[in-house]
Amino acid sequence: MDHEGLAPMPANGRAAAAGIDWAEAGRRLGADGAAVLPAGAVVVARWPRLKCEYGCEDYGTTLSCPPYAPDPERFAALLADYRRALLVWVEAAGEEPSSPRHRLHETLLDLEREALLAGLTKAFALTEGPCPWCADEPCLFAEGCRHPRKRRPAMSACGIDTFATAAAAGLDLRVATDEGAPYRLVGLLLLD
Repeated sequence: MDHEGLAPMPANGRAAAAGIDWAEAGRRLGADGAAVLPAGAVVVARWPRLKCEYGCEDYGTTLSCPPYAPDPERFAALLADYRRALLVWVEAAGEEPSSPRHRLHETLLDLEREALLAGLTKAFALTEGPCPWCADEPCLFAEGCRHPRKRRPAMSACGIDTFATAAAAGLDLRVATDEGAPYRLVGLLLLD
């Protein structure tokens, strides 16, 4: 993580984080909506990763997706270190999928940084779908990631059941059945 320009954390940094309305911060930083939920409400299963492997044309093509992302067992163990998470979403319709995906990723990275600066040093973002940063170029596996500070694993790659997790946060998430239908892209920020 880039710590350049970060001032030393004041002793009361975590207290400052306690006063932040994270759902409002998500909207302020670019999301169309956000909801705080207990980390235990994040549903992890094996089947979402299977959907990545058998159904996604990007499987194995980016370092943020399987088989390179943490598997569900590893992620479930990591999730036990957290108490709260922030579900973040952007609305999209008739747009090129990369545009709302970039907006979601940027919002999550901005939220992660804000949480870090507020004293939540464990804050970690998970995104939707394959990494968008090199969408027009192949991932550089041998040379390493072109954008390591922006790369985060996809939720489904880690085994997160996005639909069940969204429902736990009170968000009605549905599969878009028509090409021009509105849809939501969802990401997650693990807070503390």
